[in-house]
Amino acid sequence: MSFQDILLSTQPVISRADAASALKCDPRTISRGIRENKIPHIKLGRRVMILREPFIAIFHPTQGSALNGN
Repeated sequence: MSFQDILLSTQPVISRADAASALKCDPRTISRGIRENKIPHIKLGRRVMILREPFIAIFHPTQGSALNGN
């Protein structure tokens, strides 16, 4: 999944694998960001999902502002 795909998505959450693919990094890097609370996420049982809008705001700040209507 590309970052553009995440921007166009209407899903409220994305997976670690999708986040890693969009940022072109190893999924373990995303896991470390989650562990260190640098990437906003929610836990559903054992499953960890990344909140899409805060993720966009962190890694693509100009687009994050547009999502919030600013």
